[in-house]
Amino acid sequence: MTPNFREHRKLARMALRAKRGQMDVSALSKRASVLYGHLTEHELEELALVSLGQGESS
Repeated sequence: MTPNFREHRKLARMALRAKRGQMDVSALSKRASVLYGHLTEHELEELALVSLGQGESS
């Protein structure tokens, strides 16, 4: 199942909060694995940037 846009944006905001130290990374990882399966920290960061229009999209 592909996550919908709302879930994708929510995960992106969580990733940015975790990067700033405002959120526990383990909570973010659990949420991401529910939506996408296992992702590395780099993949989570890339997903957040692309989701918010700040990264490269392929």
